[in-house]
Amino acid sequence: MRDPIFFNHFIAQVLSGIQAAIKEDGYHLMIYSHQAETGRITTGEVQQSRFADGLIVLNTRMCTAQDQKNTIDTLNAARIPFAMANCYNGKDAINYVGLDDYGTGRLGGEYLAKRKRRHIALISGAKSSPMSHALLDGFQAALKSARIKFHPKLHVYSEYDPQRIRNQVAAWIQPGTRPDAIFCADDQFVPDVYAVVQEFGLKIPEDVAVLGRGDMMLGTAVVPRLSTIAVPGYQMGKQAAELLIRQLRNRTAKPKRIILPCTLVPRESA
Repeated sequence: MRDPIFFNHFIAQVLSGIQAAIKEDGYHLMIYSHQAETGRITTGEVQQSRFADGLIVLNTRMCTAQDQKNTIDTLNAARIPFAMANCYNGKDAINYVGLDDYGTGRLGGEYLAKRKRRHIALISGAKSSPMSHALLDGFQAALKSARIKFHPKLHVYSEYDPQRIRNQVAAWIQPGTRPDAIFCADDQFVPDVYAVVQEFGLKIPEDVAVLGRGDMMLGTAVVPRLSTIAVPGYQMGKQAAELLIRQLRNRTAKPKRIILPCTLVPRESA
């Protein structure tokens, strides 16, 4: 069975950044795809990790805040040097590189508000992900600042289920409830959103604007081309690797937390 992480554009960018950083210092990259039912590292994985100089833990959409906390505690107890990347909002003193998820949500809401959209829907990822909640908070703050009412019915946790996305967008598009903009927290939701909007005979962006997040390659392949918020996956991977190498060279170095900004890429869809 094919492992989906190797078909994920964001993960490929992060791995590319890691490789770029470590090859300059003579390290080699070994990739381990997590197979547990939860997003936490297992005892068996810790034992395998002892054969590596250090770990970069990349949190994915399946990781809950508790999974992350358990992973941190397990690695600290085992005294394994590590850096964590993506979707962590906890308070532990660790080497971490992530995104300003709150700022991303706010950026998306502000952009659509400035485009004169007043009924803005949000499709989030997994409800269990810390990123989803931070992005939602930023989105709500943007709407409040623009004096736009947040409608809970115009928000859904997709759980990355294409059929759930299609069903929800179809329900939104009914007369009297239609949003005039849809903010997708992940570009991979966009093909299903486009499909349903167009099935109902509506035009993008004239009837419904669509904004993504990620800046995946499909952004320039869909019609109209996708307006999106670029996520710096390469920089995330590179800086996480640099933090880990710094720790390997100096075990007493204080942990650093780096938060990367996301940038808007305006095209034709919003």
